[in-house]
Amino acid sequence: GVQDTVRRLSAATGRRIALTTADRTPIADSARSRTALPPGAAATVDPLHTDTYSEPGAQLSGVAPRAVGPYRLTPLERARLGKLATLRQKCAARNGVDTTITWTPSGRPVLADENGILPN
Repeated sequence: GVQDTVRRLSAATGRRIALTTADRTPIADSARSRTALPPGAAATVDPLHTDTYSEPGAQLSGVAPRAVGPYRLTPLERARLGKLATLRQKCAARNGVDTTITWTPSGRPVLADENGILPN
């Protein structure tokens, strides 16, 4: 589990590493059991959000593209939205707008023209 990773990181950095839930319930800790937690968090780990400060090129806030987590669509939902995207694509084509459909990591289709603009 994560306990081995926490201990390795602590040994490599010479620092205590305590991983807790948002309400400070311990998950893993490099310190001996029953050692009080530090008064505040030094960092927050949230796989569903991109670090827009220190991660180069990640200036947009929101869910990190690779961290789909609970937002991944079921196969049935993907199929249903894929059909709707295809219908929108055909409608755009009838009005002279060429579009492509791309898929997000969560399974959602995105319809856009050659400039990346979503047709209304």
